[in-house]
Amino acid sequence: MKTLFVIEEKSYGDFKSLDESVFIQGTLEIEFDKGRQYAAFKQFKVTKNAKLRPALSTNIAGRSVIFLADKLLGTIGDQRYEIPKNVDLNEHRYFILWDKSSNIPISYAELK
Repeated sequence: MKTLFVIEEKSYGDFKSLDESVFIQGTLEIEFDKGRQYAAFKQFKVTKNAKLRPALSTNIAGRSVIFLADKLLGTIGDQRYEIPKNVDLNEHRYFILWDKSSNIPISYAELK
């Protein structure tokens, strides 16, 4: 049987933009709560608000994408998204913001 994931108690990453026209800031942290894992944005802000979806991926180009929600909860402030239990965070180390209108990732944070 495959081990689902092994990550440190405190995994995190800083958001970086893949699109020069998009300003993004904030930190991504993995939080644990009652046996569940969450991708939590801290001090988050993004200038683009149209049709962005939070997702996990195996790389910044958006390969093997697992969407965590249909849209962002907001463009400013702390927020979090539940990570499915079967996701291996050793493989899906990149949290990306996927632009649904152009079908590409516009930002990422790598879990460390």
